[in-house]
Amino acid sequence: MSMRTNCDLSPVLHTAIELVTMKLFIRYFAIAALFFLPAAACANPQNGYWYNPTEGGRGYFIEIQDSAMFFAAFMYDANGHATWFASEGSMTSTTQYNGSLITYANGQTLTGIYKSPVVSNPQAGNIAISFSNDTTATLTLPNGTQVPIQRFAFGPGGVAAQTVNTNLQTGFYWNPSAGGSGYTIEMQGYEIYMAAFMYDADGSPVWYLATNRIKGPNLDLGVWTQYANGQTLTGTYMVPIVSNTDVGSMTLQFPTSITATLTLPNFTQIPLNRFNFASIGNPSAPNTQYFSCENTAYSYVIPVGDYAFNLNPWGAGWHPPQNISDITDFFQCMYVTPTATGINVYWDWSWPLNVGGSVKSAPNIEWRPDGQPMIPTMLENLNNLTVNHEYVVNANGPYNVNYELWINSTPPPVGTEPDYWTSVSTEVEVLLDDASWYVNPDVVETITIGGYQFGVEHGINNGGNQFIIFQNLGPIPKASFKVKDFADYMVSKGWQKPTDYLFVISFGTEIGGGSGSLTLNNFSVTQ
Repeated sequence: MSMRTNCDLSPVLHTAIELVTMKLFIRYFAIAALFFLPAAACANPQNGYWYNPTEGGRGYFIEIQDSAMFFAAFMYDANGHATWFASEGSMTSTTQYNGSLITYANGQTLTGIYKSPVVSNPQAGNIAISFSNDTTATLTLPNGTQVPIQRFAFGPGGVAAQTVNTNLQTGFYWNPSAGGSGYTIEMQGYEIYMAAFMYDADGSPVWYLATNRIKGPNLDLGVWTQYANGQTLTGTYMVPIVSNTDVGSMTLQFPTSITATLTLPNFTQIPLNRFNFASIGNPSAPNTQYFSCENTAYSYVIPVGDYAFNLNPWGAGWHPPQNISDITDFFQCMYVTPTATGINVYWDWSWPLNVGGSVKSAPNIEWRPDGQPMIPTMLENLNNLTVNHEYVVNANGPYNVNYELWINSTPPPVGTEPDYWTSVSTEVEVLLDDASWYVNPDVVETITIGGYQFGVEHGINNGGNQFIIFQNLGPIPKASFKVKDFADYMVSKGWQKPTDYLFVISFGTEIGGGSGSLTLNNFSVTQ
C-alpha cells in the first residue's frame, strides 16, 4: 500500500528535478519498506526542487515514491566548491522523514570514461523533514538548524503549470550501464531545468545546471553552468557566484515519455532511462529484496526461496562469446521480495518499437520448490497443483501477461536446469492479458476454466514445438487456477498423453516494444 493512499489514490508518476542518490547507481536496488499508517496529518508533498527563498543559491530535491524518499542537497564545501549530499530511506509517516546524509566520490566526470564511485562518508549527519502541506516544510539540518523550505517555481505558472511541447516525465534519468552518474529533469510550463551530478577530475562530487525553453522533442539546452562560493550545509548564508558559464554544450532528445538521448560536450551520446525507485515488498522482511537490471541480451536465473527470476531479454540478440547485442538501447529491471505465502515482484522496461523481432524479452518468475527446478510430474498426477496471481500492469506498445507450462514426453533429470531447446516438446501459454503476435494459429474452440473464458489456439512455434495457447477473452488480473484443468483439456484433445511430464511453471510477460511496468502483488504455487 502506498503512503499516498491516505490522501490521493493516484500514483505520483510525474516527478520533479531529482538529485542523484548514488546508492542507486553503484548497485541496482529497490527499497523494501511499505507501511500501513493511520490517517493523521495528511499531505502529499510535491516531488521536485525545494528551497528557502532567503537562501538563494542552494536548494534541496525531494522525491517520494510509495513510502520511500530520496533527498538531496545542492551545497558548497568549505573551499567554495559546488557539492551535494544525498539521503534515502523510508518515510515514518506521510509528513515525516528522518535519515542520514551520505556523500560519494571518485566517480565519472562529465565527459570522462566510466568509473564506479565510492561512499566517501556514510554518516555526514542526520536530517529531519516535516511537511506542513504539499508545498511547504521544515528541514532540520545536522546542527539542529531549522530551515523553512518551499517548492521552487521557475517556469510560467509555477509548480502547478502543465508541461507543454513534450510528454517527457519529470524526474530522474540515468544510463543503467554507467552507474554513478545521473541527470535530473523538471519541467514547468515551457521551461526545463536539467542537472548533471558528476565528479571533478580529483574525484570530488560536483553538480552542473542547464535551463532553456522547451521547443519540442529535440531540445538544445545550451550550456552547462557551474556555481561556487555559496553556503555550506550548516554555515551562514553566502551568495554564490557563477564560476563557469560554459562547462560545455549539450542537447537532449526525448522520443518517448521515459527515455531520452543526451549529447555531451564531447559529442558522446548517452541513452537515458527514467528510473523508478518505488519500494515493493514485505515490510516485515525489509532486507530480503533482490533486484537485477539488464541492458544487454545476456540473461541468467537468480534463485529466491521457492522461486527464481529471470529478466530474459533474449530478443535483443545476444552473441557469445563477444557478449554483444543486436539491440542495445533498452533497459529493464526486476525487484523481488519473498513473502510468507509466495513472492512479490515489480519489473519495468523500455524497448524500441519496430526494431528486431516481435518478442524482445520475456521477464518471468519460475516456481522452484526448495530452490531447485520443479520435479517433473506426470499430467495425470498434478492433482491439486494450483497457481495464484494478482498483478497490475501499465504499459504502452505490444506485450502480454502469461503463465508458461513446459511439457515433454520424457522428463529431464531431476535437479537439472530446464533447457527449452532440447527438453520441451510442448509450450503452453495461458494468456492473462492481450497479445497479438501469433500468426495464423488454429483456433479450436472457446472453453471455460476456473470461471474464465479462453479461446484455445493450437499450432507449431518457431522452435518446431507444439504450441498451445489459452487466450484470455478479457484481462485476468487476479485469479487461481488448477493446472490439471488445463492438462485434462489438452489430454482430451489428444494433444498430450496423461503420462507426459510437466517440468516448468512460470509467470511473466512477453514484451514486443515500448515501455511499461508490472507490479505482481502475489504469485504462488500451492499443492
